[in-house]
Amino acid sequence: MILSRRTLLTGTGAVAALALADRSISPASAAQLKAIGLQLYTVRELFAKDPVATLEAVARIGYREVEFGGGGYETMDHALLRKTMDRLGLTAPSVHIGYDALLQRF
Repeated sequence: MILSRRTLLTGTGAVAALALADRSISPASAAQLKAIGLQLYTVRELFAKDPVATLEAVARIGYREVEFGGGGYETMDHALLRKTMDRLGLTAPSVHIGYDALLQRF
């Protein structure tokens, strides 16, 4: 899907208006974040080459949550992944998965 500049600006303006209208979203509530996560898709090439080393680096940086998606997650040893996540104190509260995969290989 290709977005025009006008569509992008309209959408951005709508989101900003909603944020201002919703008083429950404030800088104070944003400061209460307990964990910052990383979408592993952003490091997918590193993750595909060496998942354990990539997770170790991510944890060393200070991330406590990750989102899997792409980079070979589907074909890796999930028992090893679980052990590594537990050892590093990482959690994965979400996963990025295509709609077709969700329907066909849930």
